[in-house]
Amino acid sequence: MINLIKLHFSYLYSWKIIYIILIILVISMISFIFLSSFYLDKNLLIFYQNYYQDEYVYSSVALIKILILVQSMYIVINGFVINKYDVYLVLRNERFKVIVSKVISMTLGIVIFTIFLFLLMNLIGLFLTPYYRISTDIYNLLIDLIVFGILYTLLYIFFILTIKNMYSLLFVFIFYFISNISLEYLTVKSELSAFAKLINLVFTDVGYFKDIGYDLFYSNMYYLALIFVLFELIIVIYNKSDILN
Repeated sequence: MINLIKLHFSYLYSWKIIYIILIILVISMISFIFLSSFYLDKNLLIFYQNYYQDEYVYSSVALIKILILVQSMYIVINGFVINKYDVYLVLRNERFKVIVSKVISMTLGIVIFTIFLFLLMNLIGLFLTPYYRISTDIYNLLIDLIVFGILYTLLYIFFILTIKNMYSLLFVFIFYFISNISLEYLTVKSELSAFAKLINLVFTDVGYFKDIGYDLFYSNMYYLALIFVLFELIIVIYNKSDILN
């Protein structure tokens, strides 16, 4: 299994892909720098430190979520549309092992990508601004973003295997934005509409809630269970599908 995971990484994360990821990280770093408002007067940033910290984190998290969605979509397209190398792997390995190792490789790549973006956001805030402070809540935010990234990567894989059309992935992207709009800023979860509660059953977002802060709409345990269900469905669909088409 480990050898298969390494093999998937070599296909999915070639030097060309790594260069693209590095370019995305550089653009992200530049974006974080400008979002930090470091160019404003230092006394102003200190006086309104809570405001500027909230604004910086909120804008940066919004950017991170979009980048995660774009990156995971690109990796899924690269692994299931552009490079259909699975046909060679299933000749010498069980289909079960091939798809499990492939999903693990994709999700692990997204987790690493998410951590890098999160570290960039925090390092720039710490070293470039006088107002940024790291609290214990920031680690909970990282966990939520990792769960968010894994869930949407599996949703992309599920859609591409079920519909077998690259454009079907846009539905996932669109549903995320609908979910994002449904979660009003600084509101209580129980006061949100039934539609918001319904769409967040699957297409969730890391929202900012009153008296809670950043959080997924439902608990992490619920979304981990959903991830497990999606993982099982992907295995079943892959085992029954014609991987040549």
